[in-house]
Amino acid sequence: MASVLEIYKGNKYVKLVIILRLLGYLVIPFKPLEGILLSMFLDCVDWWILSWGGIPKRMYHVLDKPLDYIQYLVMLIPLFHTPIFPAYALLLLWRTIGLIIYTKKHSNKIFALFPNVAELLALIYLISEKFNLNINVLDFKILFLLLVIKVIQEFWLHYFSRGVTYQWIYNLRKILSQK
Repeated sequence: MASVLEIYKGNKYVKLVIILRLLGYLVIPFKPLEGILLSMFLDCVDWWILSWGGIPKRMYHVLDKPLDYIQYLVMLIPLFHTPIFPAYALLLLWRTIGLIIYTKKHSNKIFALFPNVAELLALIYLISEKFNLNINVLDFKILFLLLVIKVIQEFWLHYFSRGVTYQWIYNLRKILSQK
């Protein structure tokens, strides 16, 4: 399958998403919590931008997943000297296996078996540290809760929602551009 960049290299919406997402990652090493929250926000809105830009949903993940992975790698920098680093690295490895399988099978449903617990672990840890909440994110019960939350989210994203909103925005853009 050709990359989104090869197919849509002239599309200003693809360029905008790439630039915004990469700029968001630059914040992470200096302000980890704020950078991760910004990156997560941009990850939430990028599909709105791409659908408005006419990028079909099937191509969205071809662009989104590599950008997500860059974020996870950048997150290694501020987490390196924290007590959660080994757990984050192990969970990232698990997600990486899922990403490799996804690139071979081209089925985003695989992510329900390889949920992104690493990002949520880092987020909860950084929030706990910033606000002195004293949450031990490495406690088995907390890790299990994070896993349950992410599995539910992945099932929702890849099995139940079926990109309804993405398709709605994509169709709205087509209708509006006909006028």
